[in-house]
Amino acid sequence: MKLNRKLRWIVYGFIIFSLVVVSVAIHFITLDHYKDVEVELFNNELETLNRILLAEMEDIKVNLEDWSNWDQPYSFIETHEESFIQENLIKETYELMGLNYVLILDDEYELVYGEHFDGENLNSIDDDTLNLFKKYKGQNGLIEIGGDSVIFTSAPISTSNKISEPKGLMVFCRTMKEENLEKLTYRLNHEFILDSGPLEKDLKVVNDYGFRNELIYSNNDISQAIVWIPILNNESYYTLTFELENKVQSLGKTFQLENFIITLIILICFGVLLDILFRYIVINRIIGLNDQINDIRLTSNLASRVNAKGVDEIGELSHSINDMLEEIEIMHGKVILYAEHDIMTGVYSRKKGFELLEQDFQIAKDSSSWLCIVYFDVDDLKQINDTHGHSMGDQLIMDAVQMINCVASNHSYSMRLGGDEFLTVIPDGNDEEVYDMLERLEENIEMFNKSKKRSYQVSLSYGISCYADEATVDEFVESADEKMYAFKNHRKSTRAD
Repeated sequence: MKLNRKLRWIVYGFIIFSLVVVSVAIHFITLDHYKDVEVELFNNELETLNRILLAEMEDIKVNLEDWSNWDQPYSFIETHEESFIQENLIKETYELMGLNYVLILDDEYELVYGEHFDGENLNSIDDDTLNLFKKYKGQNGLIEIGGDSVIFTSAPISTSNKISEPKGLMVFCRTMKEENLEKLTYRLNHEFILDSGPLEKDLKVVNDYGFRNELIYSNNDISQAIVWIPILNNESYYTLTFELENKVQSLGKTFQLENFIITLIILICFGVLLDILFRYIVINRIIGLNDQINDIRLTSNLASRVNAKGVDEIGELSHSINDMLEEIEIMHGKVILYAEHDIMTGVYSRKKGFELLEQDFQIAKDSSSWLCIVYFDVDDLKQINDTHGHSMGDQLIMDAVQMINCVASNHSYSMRLGGDEFLTVIPDGNDEEVYDMLERLEENIEMFNKSKKRSYQVSLSYGISCYADEATVDEFVESADEKMYAFKNHRKSTRAD
């Protein structure tokens, strides 16, 4: 075999080898990491789905808390005045709050008032349904009645000032009809399959309603997320199955294929030119280039670049490989950015924010240093979404975060917990700094609302929690969350008065 032909075979063989090395490097460096990021994004999306489902149930619970802490129902248990029913528990009330069952029971859990709204008329409640409601008094969740799914909430009745002892029980229920499921699909922004059956897997409970999550990851284009919701009067669960598109993995595969084709074309073109070059000069330079590629693969250092001296084809090849590595590095950086930051607001994601909070929490725990968090909730987001559209709701969230960032100190940081909830962490400060920040925030909100730049009013509820020997970060955050809801409820009751 002639030397020229041998050299050609060597060159083409080396091209194939280099192509394989680069492809393997791209696969192991990017696609496996894409999968981890994909799973994390799916888990975050699953948490968001849980929050929306939970909000559907909490919506009824919030209305129930308002009514059960009202003086008139409290008096009605003793007086049985029909005027209370005629003025308040009318058909329009059921329609306005989306209720299908309302019950008022006395201290002996005997029925004082109870009616069922079928969408057109108010009817009395049959004994079987009444006994079923009594059986699960004091609980909240889903009940199956005659093949229908019913959201069941109950609470003791008290006075608005909380001075008198609670007595009796008030029950609010909503039947999940087809139109309710259509609204839920719209809020979730996902199609889902509703089914029921027994739970035969050991899944972790994620909230007070007994929800359990399951993520079935697939290497194909579609993965599945399943939310298991327990049925109080049954041993089975409702299952909401969502299909999730593997966008990051698909992007990674597309990116790998494109770069594989580009690299193949480049290497073939240069291979033809390399055939006419002097054997030892060409071979030595290619070997050096190959060594640099292998170093990048072994060290996984995407910031490294290859260098082949000269302005000929081998030099161009090194530039093309560097361009490809730069694209990989940029894409890799974007994936990390998407995983660590909330794209809409720019603050940290829940995962990244909690990693930083865990570190600050441990420092405060070990050294007894000062640490404080503020749990924020954007008020009336659902109303603005329903009234002005979700784009305006997104703008409200961005305005709120911008005002929080404007008053936050340089050493503090914020994270988006999901939906309309945010957490700001202030390490190494003091109580005065926190209250000064919130005072300036209230002033900024007031100025913003007076300026009427938007068609809505910005309002934030918040809860403050400073480290005081809490055992875990979850307890620390939960404390701020509870204070935020107390603040929100107080504000609502104040406005109502």
